[in-house]
Amino acid sequence: MGELLLEFNETIQQWNTKQQKMEVQDWFLIRSPYPVPVILISYWLFVLKLGPLYMKSKQPFHVTKCLTAYNIFQVLFSLYTTTLAVDFLLTYSLFPSICPGDPIELRVVLTKGSYTYLIAKISELVDTVFFVLKKNYHQITFLHVYHHSINIFVTWIAIKIDSVNPSGAFLAAANGIVHIIMYTYYGLSTFPSMTKHLWWKKYITTLQLIQFGVIMLHHFVSYKIARCEELNIVFLAVIFHLFLFIYLFLDFYIKTYKKNKNLKSDTTSKTKIVNKDNKKHK
Repeated sequence: MGELLLEFNETIQQWNTKQQKMEVQDWFLIRSPYPVPVILISYWLFVLKLGPLYMKSKQPFHVTKCLTAYNIFQVLFSLYTTTLAVDFLLTYSLFPSICPGDPIELRVVLTKGSYTYLIAKISELVDTVFFVLKKNYHQITFLHVYHHSINIFVTWIAIKIDSVNPSGAFLAAANGIVHIIMYTYYGLSTFPSMTKHLWWKKYITTLQLIQFGVIMLHHFVSYKIARCEELNIVFLAVIFHLFLFIYLFLDFYIKTYKKNKNLKSDTTSKTKIVNKDNKKHK
């Protein structure tokens, strides 16, 4: 029994060295348990209550220039995070796994990458602030708010408890590619002259759905071939949220594009019928 306890203690030391633990816990937003929850609560209060209340008697703000600059920033930031993630995958393989006793370098690189991803996700909360300032409240949906919030919370928790998942590198790469395309679209949409060229908006949602499916497949394969087992609760939590995202995004796609298409078809058919009736009465 004594030997088992000794072996267990040695494993814990290999898994969480004092140097790595101290480094992570000293980082901005990580050292204290308060900043990230405060950011999220402030975000919910502003976009769901205080912002709309403030804008109630005001005209929508003209934020075209700010939006253009913001979208350019997000494209560049997404390009940066994608580059980091792809470099990690090329260096440590497409299906990396971290086990007790592995070189700490791999965990340091992954944790720093996760921290960069966290900052990127926090910066994306400004999306919703612009919706409020422009009074585009129809865009502030449960899907939008939940998607932004849960990505931040889960990433922060993973870093906070020193439990980053190597599969996160693939997730960050796939997510980054989608966001480069998405923010490019939003950046171009701020120019009225480009509107006629932006017929491909619905394909961004399609790309997001494909992204979740590919990430889920990668997570399954990573779990099966990992050199050391993950906690089942972590695996199940990731799969649950991927299924939830697929459901929510698919529901959004159907309501936004399929139903609108059917509505337009019905309207066109009714117009044709009315025109035929008018011709008969002439």
